[in-house]
Amino acid sequence: MSKKTFLQTKRNRVSGSGPDRKILPNFHCVGKLNKKIRQEILEIVDTSKNINDLYTDNYNISKFCDLRKQLPKNHINILLQKPLENTDGMNEKEYLVYDKFKKNSLLKQFLQNRFPKHYRARIAILPPNSEINWHIDMNTSVSCRFHILVKNSNIIFEINRKGCVDRIPFQESFIYFTNTAYPHRVCNPTNKERISLLFDIEYNNIKNLLPTI
Repeated sequence: MSKKTFLQTKRNRVSGSGPDRKILPNFHCVGKLNKKIRQEILEIVDTSKNINDLYTDNYNISKFCDLRKQLPKNHINILLQKPLENTDGMNEKEYLVYDKFKKNSLLKQFLQNRFPKHYRARIAILPPNSEINWHIDMNTSVSCRFHILVKNSNIIFEINRKGCVDRIPFQESFIYFTNTAYPHRVCNPTNKERISLLFDIEYNNIKNLLPTI
């Protein structure tokens, strides 16, 4: 898919069969990782320190969304799911091929069992003293975002819903649905990097986990 086609179909990419953003809460905690799974994520980071999939052929979406204007310098995404073979990587839901997992991975088993049909799982590393300014991702009717803070809970994650700003009380290892269809921002005011695990899933595959308003 060309950049022109991608941008032309952007409007079609923000509507789907799930509920609109107004139906779902700003955030909702759905569980917690055990220590072994958290440690496995940190091990992936340690072994992938020189890897950043942003703006590469493995992560074609990032090349066409002008993320350099939105993300701070040295922001890192480590893809844990690559696009299916013989696809152009422009559709989030094609990011299904597991990568960087060790044999008998507890993290992989956890994702498959707890969040069936998840896609585009990735580790995001936000540099010290940096922020991702206010922005909107994709409508919850298309995709629901889950966010697990792995390291550094001293961050600010806010959602602006009709002028009311709600701050998510992230704690390490807790798993949150985040309504990123509303304007939101992330700020790391510390001198340490923030490490998070992000993945997406269609509402119909996780609706039993989420309350509605």
